[in-house]
Amino acid sequence: MRDQFRVKERMHSRLQQVFWWGAVIWGLGLLQACGPSGAQVAGIDLNERFVYALYSGNLTVVDSCLKAGADVHARDVNEVPAIIIAANTGNQEIVKRLLAAGADVDTRSPLYYNSTALMEVAANQNVDMARLLIENGADVHLIDSFGDPAINWASYYGHIPLVDLLVENGASWDVDSEHGSAIEVAMKQWNDELLSYFIDKGAGDPLEGEDKALSVAVRQGNLQAAEQLVAAGVSVDLKDELSTPILISAASAGHLDIVNLLRSKGVDIDVMNRVGQTAVGRAAFFGHVQVVKALLDSRADVNLTDDKYALSPLISAAAGGNPEIGQLLVDRGADLDHQEGISGFTPLMMATAYRQVDFVKMLLDAGANPYIKTMEGMTLSDMVGYANNPQIAEMIQQYLMKN
Repeated sequence: MRDQFRVKERMHSRLQQVFWWGAVIWGLGLLQACGPSGAQVAGIDLNERFVYALYSGNLTVVDSCLKAGADVHARDVNEVPAIIIAANTGNQEIVKRLLAAGADVDTRSPLYYNSTALMEVAANQNVDMARLLIENGADVHLIDSFGDPAINWASYYGHIPLVDLLVENGASWDVDSEHGSAIEVAMKQWNDELLSYFIDKGAGDPLEGEDKALSVAVRQGNLQAAEQLVAAGVSVDLKDELSTPILISAASAGHLDIVNLLRSKGVDIDVMNRVGQTAVGRAAFFGHVQVVKALLDSRADVNLTDDKYALSPLISAAAGGNPEIGQLLVDRGADLDHQEGISGFTPLMMATAYRQVDFVKMLLDAGANPYIKTMEGMTLSDMVGYANNPQIAEMIQQYLMKN
């Protein structure tokens, strides 16, 4: 999560590393069965061969190495433990072998914020592997260096089956970390289906009667029901169970008719959800051009954020990638170089991280600053490398050469 894009890319690169190591290992002939003496092969000792076998997913060699005395707690050169390597390959049989041999299911990796196998599997969205780990004692309550339990890792990616598995095994969506609770992580990442899941599971403050009916009508886009409930006196400034104003729910879903209904009844246009996102920002992410225009016509503040997360509408638009919406916000005075509060990403960084080519071009044409650094000192050039998009790389290189 911090840097949020860097974490995402690292999780994907971990899987790429698995396949790369497999190719190298086969090429060096290191997947011969380990002999009882643990003799070296090509200068590689027993534990190293064991780790290579884990990366390749070769059960036969893993078994032979364990029988030859390989340390089930062995780590690779980056101090990633065997159980995490195996879990990330997705090979359940190898994981079972390691656990049977005494591997600690909750051992940590210093490479990814003191993560456990369950956290990394949650990020990789492997439900079956997560279930296996939990059945063998993985603790769903453990937290990483930023205070995030596995459910927060799963919520970042919006993976409902994985979140559901964790919840069914006692995980809490209310554990507060530097990045917020699982609900807030999902909200920041615009994972609205997961937010609906949390509501259905009983998260937040319950709504009753007509308040509940209006919240549901807005989520479902039922204009007729919404009109009747508003006419009956239900407040247009109502918030749902997760403290999300119904205007934001309507804007996120692109329900222009309901947004206009609420506007006509004097709704607060600049109300925020619990992570500081506004209706215009959420509509911007989801690409609802007409909703954005309607909110701007009502003088929505294009730079409004909270103090903690600082997710400005242009940050959201950059992640969403619609350059028409981005231009609308810029034309209304959106801050081109605003930095969000957790990692310090600017809109240009966000668009680059999410590989939004046209949005990057729009921001550069508008004069966005390419030299700003994140809170961890990451530069736009670093992000271009992580994004691995030749079009964006060339565009930014040419821009830097001219400026």
